Amino acid sequence: MSTAESRSRSLSRHTETGPYVNRLLRKAVPHLGNVPISRRLVHPESYSQALMEVRDIPKWRRFRNCLDNYTKHTGSFFFVQIGAHDGIVGDPIRSHVLKHGWEGLLVEPVPHLFEKLHTNYADRKGLRFDNVAVSDQNGTSTMLAGVDLPNGAYNPASSMSSLHDGIVKKHAWISSKFDDLVELIDVPTVTLPTLLETNGITQFDGLFVDTEGHDGVILDQLSNLAKLPQFILFEHTHLSEQENDHLRSSLADLGYGDITTMRRDTFARAT
Repeated sequence: MSTAESRSRSLSRHTETGPYVNRLLRKAVPHLGNVPISRRLVHPESYSQALMEVRDIPKWRRFRNCLDNYTKHTGSFFFVQIGAHDGIVGDPIRSHVLKHGWEGLLVEPVPHLFEKLHTNYADRKGLRFDNVAVSDQNGTSTMLAGVDLPNGAYNPASSMSSLHDGIVKKHAWISSKFDDLVELIDVPTVTLPTLLETNGITQFDGLFVDTEGHDGVILDQLSNLAKLPQFILFEHTHLSEQENDHLRSSLADLGYGDITTMRRDTFARAT
């Protein structure tokens, strides 16, 4: 068998089993993502990094247990989720919202994703929705966002929308037609205090942030809040080492003595 034939058969085998393996991994590790394994094969570094998230399974289990136990103890849980996407893909808290009847505010700036988010939680009571981006000022900003493909086709770039276009473009390897998958859009922006005030929120139990590189800007505003949440989850993978060190130090100063670092995310619990 030639090298080309061997490679072709190997790729075919991975392509056939890829969806099943991806489903298993995403169930255990919420933020693994939806990029097919067959596509990761042409970008080995990404493939190996994604599989490394299996090491985070015990940490994600602890994350879920902390939230479950807290909810059972208090009898309720109010959350704010910034960068909620469609409420399904890579969502670390959807199962808790459905299982425990959590109430909260879901924030998503991309219009077509916001519509899907609203639809995917249409039968749930106690949820609020806001179609804005959270930043360091009230106004308008330009975002590089995944487009809404026709006929409900899945866009692998949809979860990479960001106010930092360079972060989005780093993922161009996921498709040979990446430029057709993204577009520049103008989105309204509000600060974290304005977001909470506008939605009548004075206290909440959990803050969950996934904004593709803008998490630090949002979390730096925690010191401006009168009351802080018990739990915080944010994506640190697009932040610099200096930014991450600053955030961990700031969270510790604010009373978050229990901080768990995963490959892509950081989970902090007030002590």
